[in-house]
Amino acid sequence: MKHGRLPWFRPADLDEEGRAFYDKVVASPRAQANRPTPLVDEEGRFHGPFNAMLTNPRVCDSVQAIGGALRFSGEIPREIFEAIVLMVAVERHASYEWYAHAPIALRRGLTKTDLDAIKARRDEDLATTLGPGVVDLVRATLRHEQPSEETVRAVEDRLGASGVTEIVVVVSFYDTIATLIRTWDSPLPVDDDPLEV
Repeated sequence: MKHGRLPWFRPADLDEEGRAFYDKVVASPRAQANRPTPLVDEEGRFHGPFNAMLTNPRVCDSVQAIGGALRFSGEIPREIFEAIVLMVAVERHASYEWYAHAPIALRRGLTKTDLDAIKARRDEDLATTLGPGVVDLVRATLRHEQPSEETVRAVEDRLGASGVTEIVVVVSFYDTIATLIRTWDSPLPVDDDPLEV
């Protein structure tokens, strides 16, 4: 069975390296029981970017480790983290990331109004929720531009230098995931695209 442009890999079909990657991901915090969206289907096949990562488990083991560190060990407030993921999802039309992270964002303190603002790119509304400079730093990073001194200092004053760095890494990481999803045309596990208007 196909999963976008790739086979939809079953755990039993994986080589040793692929199976080690698979086992690591399904044992990670991202596979927790109260996850709002499924990580695998009823046959154990990955949804989203992880099926694509099985094409190069050696490299993607490091990629998934970065994602895990950002999601579960990051220092920035979780509502800011989730807002950034959703901003990248909208900008890069990464529907799977929106599908997977919108329910988490609501659990982490964002509101339906915040999600609507992200989807509609109403940055001025979102800036009130996220605080000074965050939206501008995300936008500059997505455009591969140098952020202004004012933007960096505004974020640094609130979240420290480590917060500035973490925001840039979160944007860059989820931009990479969005590109991987688009390259392999990874499908959604639902019929309706949450980013279609």
